[in-house]
Amino acid sequence: MDKKTVLQVAKLAHLECSEDEISYYQTELSKIVESFHDITNFQVDTADADNIDLTVAKKSTEKFWEKPENPENSLAIEDLLAAAPDKEGVFIRVPNVLDRTT
Repeated sequence: MDKKTVLQVAKLAHLECSEDEISYYQTELSKIVESFHDITNFQVDTADADNIDLTVAKKSTEKFWEKPENPENSLAIEDLLAAAPDKEGVFIRVPNVLDRTT
């Protein structure tokens, strides 16, 4: 990863980096990009896929994704909207953080 790209990422994140930090992030971000490249090019041998039991994996993730019927510590939509400082209909307005000119 080149210095220009690291500086652009830092600018988008509103970070100021020293030369040492830029060098460090060049190395670290390059490793991350290489890891994603490795993952996207990963080949799986599916020759014996018929022998794999996927029910175990499914059961282990079911609890993670299921929504509780009676969630604790939750707010009613009306209460949430009543507490919001700026809203439009059923939407809460938040400051735009992606279009800063600083």
